[in-house]
Amino acid sequence: MKSALLNVALLVGSMVVVLCAAEFPEGEVKMVVVLTRHGDRTPVRVFPNVKSEWPEGWGQLTGVGMRQHYELGQHYRKKFVEEKAFIPAQWHPHEIFARSTCRDRTLMSAQSFMLGLYPPGTGPVYSNTSDANERSPALPHSLAMFPIHTTGKEYDRILYSYKNCEKLSKMQKNVRKSDVWKAMEKRHRGLLGLLSEKLGKDLSLKEVTAVNMLSRAERIHHRTKTLDEAFWAEHEEEIREVAHWVGVMGEMSCGCGSGAGEAHLVLGVLAGVVAKVCDTGNGAVGGGGAALGNYDTHGKGHPSTRH
Repeated sequence: MKSALLNVALLVGSMVVVLCAAEFPEGEVKMVVVLTRHGDRTPVRVFPNVKSEWPEGWGQLTGVGMRQHYELGQHYRKKFVEEKAFIPAQWHPHEIFARSTCRDRTLMSAQSFMLGLYPPGTGPVYSNTSDANERSPALPHSLAMFPIHTTGKEYDRILYSYKNCEKLSKMQKNVRKSDVWKAMEKRHRGLLGLLSEKLGKDLSLKEVTAVNMLSRAERIHHRTKTLDEAFWAEHEEEIREVAHWVGVMGEMSCGCGSGAGEAHLVLGVLAGVVAKVCDTGNGAVGGGGAALGNYDTHGKGHPSTRH
């Protein structure tokens, strides 16, 4: 193991989950990049008639989300510390680099992940003498501390580059003006009217995604239901259909002429993230194969079991 080689990079942002492991022909792992979305969070969109209460705050990481990332960190510790001895048993700045977008939920997700990767008992020792027997943990429970690097949204050209791309923003606005988008609005006009009445504001097609997330979060965390069970049972399938279409088809590949260009831009951003991390100039290498995976960040499934 070379101390000059950055072995593992953790990137936490509002993006899809990607696991990249660069391998050479002989099968030796040279570098691991973990690009992950934040864990389970509270709803981010507030509607006038929302009935649920979220004392944690809007858009904040929940205990479920913390546990998801803690267990994900444990999974990587077992694989890359205990089984492969790829990274050291204690945190080292030349071996591990963690970066997050500048949001509470992503920063806390990164902290939870790192606590799983380097749990209590792996922290440094403290001593005023040269006698090894007199040494004690520097922090209670021998906690390890690790920096989570970040920068403001407007300055982030790595994890928030997709938010700072004028061309992509223009394409997405054009999608919402397209005939395909208008046809989808017409098709689901009845649902939009019902949701607008229930939630106390005129809803756009795009906002159905937030309604879906709110309703799922209320049920996962056993909060007061804004959409009662009878309404949810009748309209859940259509709400999820629209939310999926808006999130995937509507923004990325709706077939209205710009979808392919948008997909190219977003995938280019993702490739750029990995390339920037690999091209650090300190001996880290890029290239090789890539394994892709994801996990549900809203309470379903163990994040370390879906690769």
